[in-house]
Amino acid sequence: MTTAARGSGAYLSGVRIRIADASGRGVFDREVAGPWLLIDLPPGQYAVRASLQGETSEQQVTIGVADRREIYFYFQVAAEVPPWDERLLR
Repeated sequence: MTTAARGSGAYLSGVRIRIADASGRGVFDREVAGPWLLIDLPPGQYAVRASLQGETSEQQVTIGVADRREIYFYFQVAAEVPPWDERLLR
């Protein structure tokens, strides 16, 4: 899972992620410290909800056996991508 700002694409941290299985039972609920969340879930259907600064978005995800899914959440927040540092190319 990746969280980013709509428009600029700047990665975001501090997003609250809640994941519930098909029966509505919560399987994950915490604020993530970075823009990526890698989580190993058993096969099934899940509701994934991401919240930041009063904005909430939800996606339904089905995980199969030996399956991998990528989902993205974009938020309408003021965040810019930092300028590129040319020293990194040396």
